[in-house]
Amino acid sequence: MFVDQGKDTVELIEEEFEAENDLMLQEACNEAGIDAESLEQLAEGKTIVRFNKNARIKQLKGKAASIIAKEKGDPNFKKMMFHRRKYLAFKKKVQAKYDGVAMKRANKAFRTGKLVEPVSIR
Repeated sequence: MFVDQGKDTVELIEEEFEAENDLMLQEACNEAGIDAESLEQLAEGKTIVRFNKNARIKQLKGKAASIIAKEKGDPNFKKMMFHRRKYLAFKKKVQAKYDGVAMKRANKAFRTGKLVEPVSIR
């Protein structure tokens, strides 16, 4: 029979889980020769990634192709979202199909800062 001693059972399970994870982390750090405190500092820090113009446009073009495919109800987009193992293959098909339109939208997004614009689909 469980006797309530001021702590909820969920809190006790979370504390045990955290303690077990801390031990596993310590063991892994000791094996690899890494200081655990420096690992925690890396996890807490922010990562800033800067893209040059071409990299940013390429990234926007890929996002725009997916957005256009979703707007038009493309069967490759539906397959891409459903089949996780073949995701990259369908993603390449979608990006190749909407390459020109996506490039226009990516360049416009680069200038204006807005990737998605209202599109009337009939």
